[in-house]
Amino acid sequence: MEENNTEVLGRRKFFQILINLGLKLLLLFTAGGGILMSLTFMVPPKKLMQRLTGWVPTVDKDSLQPGETAQVIFNGTPYFILRKSSDSYASFSAVCSHAACIVRWNQDIERFACPCHDSKFDTSGQPKGGPATDPLTEMALKIDKSGKIFIKLV
Repeated sequence: MEENNTEVLGRRKFFQILINLGLKLLLLFTAGGGILMSLTFMVPPKKLMQRLTGWVPTVDKDSLQPGETAQVIFNGTPYFILRKSSDSYASFSAVCSHAACIVRWNQDIERFACPCHDSKFDTSGQPKGGPATDPLTEMALKIDKSGKIFIKLV
């Protein structure tokens, strides 16, 4: 006589298998989606990887009065154009040399001030108080015949 080794699959067992399979598929899709999203953040689009370099135009020299600044942003980094006097201009990165916070121009005291740790920088970018010991990064600057101020990005 032959033995019959077939097991009858009951309704309860069938639904346990079905739910178990469904949960595994859900976990697989969720984990796969998370991995895919992580990879897209690690590899930025080509458009974002393009950086400006060389001489870039900023503002007209006559748009600033002595003691005033203009802030411009290139490649995600803010820069200041400062008119020191009637014929003297300077440009600095607005990133504090101490903690990489963004400094602000305080026209009342004619200083750049860092809101994070209260570092102060003079009109030459040199530290004049607070924990910063390195100056602000000065940018090369030129003015063309039309009066447009350019800064050099590297």
